[in-house]
Amino acid sequence: MTDQWIIYGLAVATAGLASLTLVLYWFVVCVTLYLHGAKFPTGLMPWRYFRDLRDYKEIRLAKGRSPTLYYVAIILTWTTLALSLVLAGLLWQYYSQTTPSQRRPW
Repeated sequence: MTDQWIIYGLAVATAGLASLTLVLYWFVVCVTLYLHGAKFPTGLMPWRYFRDLRDYKEIRLAKGRSPTLYYVAIILTWTTLALSLVLAGLLWQYYSQTTPSQRRPW
């Protein structure tokens, strides 16, 4: 039972970080980009995520403001990715056992 609580905790932490990253991206980065002339698909195409963050940082620096939220978004993104990989590895290890009786805590 202990191993399931670890998985549940990591899943909740991963979901929380992912939602916080999306909120920061949509309500801070995308709003700033739209105010500076970005077109509609901004914020809806995941492959442009890092490009949008870079543009956000350049806008902040051009105005003489601190790009602190840029660095927060980068840290949140990579932390979420690392936590997702750890969770995937633990789930793979847990469910790769042949029978439930062989599933034991790490």
